Amino acid sequence: MNYLRPQENILEKKGTTLTISDEEIIVDSKTGLSIPHQVSYIEHFETDGLPLPLTIEFTPDLKKITPELRQKQKDFIELKHNCVRVAEALNDNLRAFLIRYSQYKKSNETIEINQMDFMKLRDKLSEIIKKDSIFRSIGELENSTKRKIFTKTFTFFIEDRNIYTHGILHVRLLDNFVIITYLDKKYNFKASCVIDKEIVQSYFNTYVWLSQILEEMGKLLINRN
Repeated sequence: MNYLRPQENILEKKGTTLTISDEEIIVDSKTGLSIPHQVSYIEHFETDGLPLPLTIEFTPDLKKITPELRQKQKDFIELKHNCVRVAEALNDNLRAFLIRYSQYKKSNETIEINQMDFMKLRDKLSEIIKKDSIFRSIGELENSTKRKIFTKTFTFFIEDRNIYTHGILHVRLLDNFVIITYLDKKYNFKASCVIDKEIVQSYFNTYVWLSQILEEMGKLLINRN
């Protein structure tokens, strides 16, 4: 599985960025509802590695925020929301599979499983795949290398889901790149990444791939009952 992930924002380390934030009413393309959204644009300054003084006077060039740029932000806001939506669907399906598996094993772990977050659910799935040989008839899980790819990709997907869920989306005026800023909880610092349509499409493709394997695992359990 060739999974493209959000890319590190290199420019953040080479200068200083200031944000232009506002709230806009964005009409949802599917429902026609008018929804308030926080929008944000980033202005990047090269500073030769030196931080800008906190008292800098910054007057944004609003001419740079063209109708096309506003549409780009709107499009990626919708894409970001869809990333969260499909991740929650996978989260629900994974939880349902683990409950079904605990019933199959007669271990009665429903309460514990319902209290687990997405990553803990993935960890439990990984343990099952390692220990239970019944799933090795599935092509993508037939050997240890493929099983590692599956569980590692699942981890990456959840980590990226956290970025899409909790991160703040901006458009950088320097090059019109889409940036997401977020708190990296693993290392406890503010980070940012670059995304594009290819990266988001890869995320959706990976959702389908993970879901199909999980569905095959569920069918194996049904056939054994």
